[in-house]
Amino acid sequence: MSDLFTELKRRNVFRVGLVYVVVAWILAQVAELALDSFDAPDWVIKAFLMFLALGLPVALIFAWAFEITPEGIKKEKDVDRTQSITPETGRKLDYVIVALLVLGIGYLVADKLWLSRTGEGPAETVQVATTDADIAEPAEPAQEADAETLEASVAVLPFTTRSSDPEDRFFTDGVHDDVLTQLAKIGSLKVISRTSVMEYRDTIKKIPEIARELGVATVMEGAVQRAGTRVRINAQLIDANTDEHLWAETFDRELSADNIFEIQTEIALSIAAALKTTLSPEEEARLETPLTHDLEAMKAYRRADYLLNTLEIGDVDKAERELLFALELDPNFAAAYAMRARIHLARYWFEVPDPKHRDLAWEAIEKGRALDPALPELDISEGRYYYWGFLDYGKAREMLARAAEKAPNDAELHGVLGWVMRRDGDFEGAIEEIERSAELDPRNIITILSVAETYGYLLNWGAMEEWIERGELVDPASTYLLSVRADLLEQRDGDVDAARRALGRAGVADFFIAFSRWRLELAAGEYEAAVEMSDFGSAAVGRNSLSPPEMMRGLAHFFAGNESDARAELEQARKILEERRSDSADDARVYRALCWVYAGLGDVDAARRVCERSLELAPVDAIVSQRFRRDAAIGFAMAGDADRALDLIEEGLALPAANGVPWYEIEPGFRSIHEHPRFRELMTAHRSD
Repeated sequence: MSDLFTELKRRNVFRVGLVYVVVAWILAQVAELALDSFDAPDWVIKAFLMFLALGLPVALIFAWAFEITPEGIKKEKDVDRTQSITPETGRKLDYVIVALLVLGIGYLVADKLWLSRTGEGPAETVQVATTDADIAEPAEPAQEADAETLEASVAVLPFTTRSSDPEDRFFTDGVHDDVLTQLAKIGSLKVISRTSVMEYRDTIKKIPEIARELGVATVMEGAVQRAGTRVRINAQLIDANTDEHLWAETFDRELSADNIFEIQTEIALSIAAALKTTLSPEEEARLETPLTHDLEAMKAYRRADYLLNTLEIGDVDKAERELLFALELDPNFAAAYAMRARIHLARYWFEVPDPKHRDLAWEAIEKGRALDPALPELDISEGRYYYWGFLDYGKAREMLARAAEKAPNDAELHGVLGWVMRRDGDFEGAIEEIERSAELDPRNIITILSVAETYGYLLNWGAMEEWIERGELVDPASTYLLSVRADLLEQRDGDVDAARRALGRAGVADFFIAFSRWRLELAAGEYEAAVEMSDFGSAAVGRNSLSPPEMMRGLAHFFAGNESDARAELEQARKILEERRSDSADDARVYRALCWVYAGLGDVDAARRVCERSLELAPVDAIVSQRFRRDAAIGFAMAGDADRALDLIEEGLALPAANGVPWYEIEPGFRSIHEHPRFRELMTAHRSD
């Protein structure tokens, strides 16, 4: 055996093998980069690697059987041992090996530096590479002194991928989403939500600028690469003040749901360790519990979530098909049942309030509970079930608050909880929750304006304007922003012309904008314009509103003093609404509309009956019930019942979500009582300083 070893060494077989391995490795790295750039299918790199592997025994056999001589390559058996130059060849091979190793190390360094500059991986920092056989504990932060003083806050920027394949992009976004989901479970961290960080995809902004805009002390970057059955994920945590790396790690694993989840959990734990935060045992347990062990089921779940967040035509149906596929692959996928419940509840709330959707949602929740009773996604779905299904705000708050304890950094969850509290009449609590949502999602215009609106319900005009201005920094052209700005101008200042200009730029996006534009034209005395705006199209029918164009045209003529035109239109509206009432005897929207129609027709007794009935059927909702109360007061004023109208105005002014005094003073429906002594007293008593 020793003779064989000596002969292998003499013939340079070991040196040739080492040279081959190093050259093959360099070729494989270059091929991976090139093939990624050309979007080559996975089988190409696999075939190339197989070719390189098969070449190794060929090279070893060649080194054994042949020898390099001054006359060229000859068979070893034909070379005179006394003339052999294998020692010299061996020394040359040693130089080649050293040169190749230097080249390989240089490639690795260049690769890491390039990744760092392009945001696809960690650069010069403390780094631990983990593989299937070496699962690392969360790395200690590289900058101990800085980490101790950092606020425990992080924004995870969208992960990058070298591939332009849409499937790879979707996979990368899914990994990013799941990392955020894991981090959202850590209460001692402040984690910026996906909505706000996604606008920084492919950004040229520097880390300190991004951190300032998002209100965080640290920023995390990452990159994902898939190659056949393996996945490589790079991640780095950066101190936004010093631009130094606090932690970095590279993960290289077999591609499976469990391995991906394991990496995401390690990233979350490493960030928590780097920022010196403490996890409770419950948080650690939640972090270590995967949603599913099936990779394809997880992909389908992510596709469904994406579809529900984009909500284009047909997306709800597509999302449900994806969830059914996910559950077919993994019948124990509790989170998929929670999302199915969300789909059915959205259909009930936004489309047709058919009780079957509500029942199907509850069925999905029960199936999910049987699999994972403590899953926060099920708490959220159950909260929506009570909120959207029954307007039971007490139970909805209980379930959503329970979910918030398990996912304290879920910005959307805090927002929904705030909206429920608002409807339940707890406006101070609502502000706290929605402001928390805005803190976690500072670039979300809807959340920002929800805070502004809530301050408006409390008649806190200064805070309302401050949040509107914050929204202008995010999306100055937002239709929602223009609507809220117009509301402020109308409610606080009574500035009809300024509010009209703001809404004129907004277009007709929903019922509230369409109705406000119509109403402001009446307030400005532009009756012909109001008549032209009377058809709200699809916005004419809403969850709590019903405004057929015949009614809106009739009311415009009524306030203009055109009695014959008003009566003709209002009679048509009455027939349409009475027919609808015969089909839906308890539809509060029908009585709300008939309240104005009968008042405009001068049928006082009928107007009183339907106006009172609209109040009886009004939703138990601190905001919507105020709108029904206001509209009933308008109906009574139009019908000539000033006392009842003033009773309702006084009652409404004593409750949250009342309108500002200027609104009452410019409302066309209250013109008949504007000079009433009691009306003037109420306005004086409630006018803001």
